[in-house]
Amino acid sequence: MISVPTQQPRGKPNGSGSGSGWTTRSVLLLLSSAVFLTVVLMRPDGFTRRTTRIFFHNVNSDQVGQSKMMGHDNAEKAAEDASYLHGQHVLVQEEHADMSSDQTVAEAETGITDEDVSSKSARDRLVHETLNEFDPIDANPPQMSAGLAKMMAKDNTVIVTWANYALWDFVKSWVRHLNDLGINNILVGAMDQQIGEAMVLRKIPSFAMYATNQSHSGVGAEHLAWGGEGFHKMGRQKISLAKLFLEAGVNLFLVDVDVVILRDVLPYFDRYPQADILVSTDLLSTPNDVGDDGLEKNGGANAPMNIGIMFFRNNPKTLKFVTEWLDRIIATPDLWDQVAFNDMARADWDPFVKVKSDNPRVWLGYNGTLGVGVLPTSSFAGGHNFYIQKIHEVQKVEPYAVHCTFQYGGNIGKRNRMREAMLFYDDEEYYTGDNYIMIDVKTTPTMNPEEFLKLNYTQMKAYNVKGLNWQLASIFPSLGMSYLFNRSLILPKVACFCDRYWQALDMCRLPGALKQRLPFVAPMDYVLQPEFFTDDHSTVTFRWREHSFLDNPRCPQKDAMAKYSQYKVWHFKSPAETFVGFDDDDLQLQYKKRIEYMQPVVQPDKAKDGTPM
Repeated sequence: MISVPTQQPRGKPNGSGSGSGWTTRSVLLLLSSAVFLTVVLMRPDGFTRRTTRIFFHNVNSDQVGQSKMMGHDNAEKAAEDASYLHGQHVLVQEEHADMSSDQTVAEAETGITDEDVSSKSARDRLVHETLNEFDPIDANPPQMSAGLAKMMAKDNTVIVTWANYALWDFVKSWVRHLNDLGINNILVGAMDQQIGEAMVLRKIPSFAMYATNQSHSGVGAEHLAWGGEGFHKMGRQKISLAKLFLEAGVNLFLVDVDVVILRDVLPYFDRYPQADILVSTDLLSTPNDVGDDGLEKNGGANAPMNIGIMFFRNNPKTLKFVTEWLDRIIATPDLWDQVAFNDMARADWDPFVKVKSDNPRVWLGYNGTLGVGVLPTSSFAGGHNFYIQKIHEVQKVEPYAVHCTFQYGGNIGKRNRMREAMLFYDDEEYYTGDNYIMIDVKTTPTMNPEEFLKLNYTQMKAYNVKGLNWQLASIFPSLGMSYLFNRSLILPKVACFCDRYWQALDMCRLPGALKQRLPFVAPMDYVLQPEFFTDDHSTVTFRWREHSFLDNPRCPQKDAMAKYSQYKVWHFKSPAETFVGFDDDDLQLQYKKRIEYMQPVVQPDKAKDGTPM
């Protein structure tokens, strides 16, 4: 795919430089003009330094003085030290006072009744009292109780997610989005003591899902792989949460922690009092008309319902359903909770005939006893609909929430998806704690979409692969430069003409994604598997930032620049012609090994059994 030389001439062009046999990371940078910079090269482990002269190709002296710094072209003012950003830093704001996570005082102990909880002054007093009693030595959140649920509820509804410590940064981002919306009727379940203590110290309203004499709820603080034992155990704990909150007498909006809430959703739910349960869907194309943000029309109910976004209206029917749901997945430990939900909700159903008379988009499920509504896939979107299709733009509706589904690379891929869309709240260190390289992609695919759609599937895939290789020819050398200079590469946008999926595609689209526009800007995990940047396959590892990094309003900006070697961001216009490899044979071997490992996998025309794909 991408040719990387294994041997490089030693010495420097035009007789300049330090000769041969560099003991750190050495590189051949082809010379076009006589501009050079003196820089300090440091290994990723930080042990060895060596100063040498590096020549830049396709850069003139004016461009060097005006290279982009954090998205700006203004280089008139210089600072003494540009290795740090001194502009507007993004600080993580303290949560509101009424967002305390250490409410351990029950109603009976405080004298505050259910009626009092609805009073803001009583609620503030309770929070103030518990904050004053906070003991940082024993920073564990309280156990779940009816008093805690009712205290945090607004209009008798509470918004809940849960997580272990592997998802601590997701929790911080999730809470921050809700804070920005002015929503504070939230609770976060702590699956292990480590995240429980972190949330208490951060004043995030939370409760312990582990017993007082245990350190976790049974799944630990590590990442949970999809489909594993811990994954199924987490599913059982999720449904246990639904039952607990319903038994506490409140309505529940239960979402996965990789769901970003973009607007206040509760008024939307109030539009459908006929529904006992509202649930999102994996539907990839909506039957709703453009501009219609109502529940999915009846035909949309046939797609798998996704339980990552669910609203439960408190009543005996809903509690009965959730209780049986929990009993089923406890009785069959390897039964996926989502499959069990779909099977139960669709028992003796007909979304066209057996519907609520006053709202036909709410159908009767669970043997005709439960009102179920499917949330619109354009407004409560999955990952493909939001990040790839941008179906909310096609449908001309405003999104309420997005769930990070249909993606690759586990939690690393999810973070990057959210960051690309500027939906992930990172701590300040993410923006200020590194130096960066940005690049121009020399060649991109430019075929007219109408002409592309005239190709057969094999031709479509061949052109998509060719286009990816054109773009990777700029990206892979840039990764080498980022390693050389111990910097993070700000990845460019990548254009794709074909989708990526676990199963067969339909003329380069996911089956059912009827409104997908081609080509599209691909998320990074579509092209480069995110964990492949840093795993143990090679000793050469790469750091990166998402393509929207410099456009993010949370990224501090700086107008001033300093000496060339201290630029926060270096901009290379022709990376493939600038970097051609390392002259250290071992380092070159590890670099090549990493690059070959990162090559994207292209779906074949036929499956192993010979059937078309």
